[in-house]
Amino acid sequence: MSTLIKNHPVFEDNQVLTSSQLNQMHSYLDQQNRMSRVSLVGIGIVCGLDIVCNPSQTELTITRGVGVTSEGFLIKVGEKCKTTKYRTYNKPGTVRYKAFEDPNTQEQDVELYELLTDEADVEPGETTDLNAGFLDGKIVLLFLECYDKDLKSCLGKSCDELGIDRIFTLRKLLISEQQYNSKVKQRINGGKTDASY
Repeated sequence: MSTLIKNHPVFEDNQVLTSSQLNQMHSYLDQQNRMSRVSLVGIGIVCGLDIVCNPSQTELTITRGVGVTSEGFLIKVGEKCKTTKYRTYNKPGTVRYKAFEDPNTQEQDVELYELLTDEADVEPGETTDLNAGFLDGKIVLLFLECYDKDLKSCLGKSCDELGIDRIFTLRKLLISEQQYNSKVKQRINGGKTDASY
């Protein structure tokens, strides 16, 4: 939400609407919605989302709850999420999040790990079991991965599926406390903990 959208179209009777007009209206309303959350509620945990480890630290559970991301999106964990393994997480190239990126290269420069449940669909050998040594000094981050999927798939003369689908995936990540404090925290809202823009 770096640039404030200061205008939106106003429609008239019998007007033919273009995709740019509809998208501009959507962008304006979406930004107003998210700014209201960030400014009035604030970013972070609203309720729940407690982190619980078993005594041997082979299971990490995130309880049910709701939060607001630094970009103003609502996130929800509906059922408690019991994770038992992890894998290295590299942000897809189409996903931008400045808090994970070097300001000069715009490449991910923090080491992240994705927490996974036993039911996660992964390749054999892609994950490692959680253990006490690995969890020491780590912070849990809930990251809402957002990217656009192009739906252009015209078959013959039918192009009914033209457009873009915006896909949101909640990732449960781990980062070292040192990298969070020295990089990520400083890049989120300039290191401020309030919601002012």
